[in-house]
Amino acid sequence: MAGDAHKGNPNAELLILEFSDFQCPSCQRHALSTEPVLDDKFVATGQVYWVFENLPLAMHPNAPAAAAAVDCAGGQGRFWEMARLLFSGSATWSEGDPDQAIIALAQDADLSPAHSSPTTSSGSSSRRCRDRPTRRTESPGVDCGQPH
Repeated sequence: MAGDAHKGNPNAELLILEFSDFQCPSCQRHALSTEPVLDDKFVATGQVYWVFENLPLAMHPNAPAAAAAVDCAGGQGRFWEMARLLFSGSATWSEGDPDQAIIALAQDADLSPAHSSPTTSSGSSSRRCRDRPTRRTESPGVDCGQPH
């Protein structure tokens, strides 16, 4: 889990490992409605250690660009803020070429454009995001909508 975004008490008895896709409507509902309640009740009280891993699904062509952007924001210590912006602003970047809309979101949040633009859909963070999910999801019974 090294390199993944995390929050809460690393010594908590419960670990939640969340796999999410920024273009997924169910993931969006969870992130904007359910997760804040869980954060207040369990993460903030130290009962849960929450780890987030990007899992852009093949059916969502712009999800890798969003995953790369949030990874860059994480490098600036602002992963969770950018994640909320991506989920709440998904209508602006989920159609067509997502890069400019995602860069605009990052700039609105005062994130460094130098961290945002080089690692969108063609950069190293996108490759990290694209290549990593399969190592945890290549087990029998796990179907993430990606070709195996």
